[in-house]
Amino acid sequence: MMVRIVVPGMAQRKRGAIVNVSPGTEYRHSAITQIAASKAYLDKFSRQLQCELRSSGIFVQLLTPLCVGDKHEPSAGTLHYLPAFVPSSDVYARHAVRTLGISSRTTGYWAHSLQLLAFQWIPGWMCTSVGRGLLQH
Repeated sequence: MMVRIVVPGMAQRKRGAIVNVSPGTEYRHSAITQIAASKAYLDKFSRQLQCELRSSGIFVQLLTPLCVGDKHEPSAGTLHYLPAFVPSSDVYARHAVRTLGISSRTTGYWAHSLQLLAFQWIPGWMCTSVGRGLLQH
């Protein structure tokens, strides 16, 4: 595992950061069980690693982005009418880097955090239904 390779050097320097990235969809029910389980594992792994390494000066962060545009699909398809919620990869990266050392669990982008707040009020069955619909496209 990569952690076993990098942690000793970071601990020796008494500083460092480990950033695990997992799509933010784990906050709600996923239409694919294996993906949901993998995301739950990474969340727990990151939290426990942060507890273990905090005293060594190593910061562990779980970054959970939602939709981010790129050169091939800058408007993220059907979300083009909500550009504030679909930042370019450059904009997202600038925002996410600013959270390093501040928050151990974050979406990395203010609008994604607002979306997750809204998702918490949507019933699980509805999220699953929408997720299945998106997978079919």
